[in-house]
Amino acid sequence: MPTDTFFRLPEEKRQKLLCAARGEFARAAFPEVSINRIVQKAEIPRGSFYQYFQGKEDLFRYLLQGCHERLFGYLESALRDTGGDIFLTALALFDKLTELDASQQEPGFCKNLIANLRVRDQGILESLRRLREDRLKRLLPLVNRKALSLATAEELELAAELLQSLLRCAATELFAPEGDAAAVRERLVKKLELLRRGLSRRGEDANAC
Repeated sequence: MPTDTFFRLPEEKRQKLLCAARGEFARAAFPEVSINRIVQKAEIPRGSFYQYFQGKEDLFRYLLQGCHERLFGYLESALRDTGGDIFLTALALFDKLTELDASQQEPGFCKNLIANLRVRDQGILESLRRLREDRLKRLLPLVNRKALSLATAEELELAAELLQSLLRCAATELFAPEGDAAAVRERLVKKLELLRRGLSRRGEDANAC
């Protein structure tokens, strides 16, 4: 994580450094990311960078955490806007991801972020898992449980994990080099509808096969 020195920087200087970092992570995969390019664009001495971060791994973690914080902010807003409908919320979050990708000043950032996650150490993945679990527990009370056939709080948490899995899959497809936002969204809508409807037949229809 950044040092106290980083947080004492003027806001404009902090944002200039982070903007330079996002641009560099958008340009290249993690092994090719250059601290020299970042400090040149941010117009700071290379030595100053190490007063703020231990290295590019530390910087990557911070950028990643910032993305997760923003995503959970969007998730909370979507839950409130949809009256706690988890299916509409999932679709709204996907639409937000699509909007962000289209408006990014560094359009390769989201794509590289996902690609880099696949090759980074387990420590990052574990810290993200804990972060997700903490945020989800705080957001679950916003879910409209009356619209769901869930018997326990555990089932609600498991349902949230299922939706997360669908969204992660959709995001990976969206940010792939050949990603087609409209096609990915259409598949996501169908998956959400299957989940909403359920796969098992009810009553007498269950023995119709």
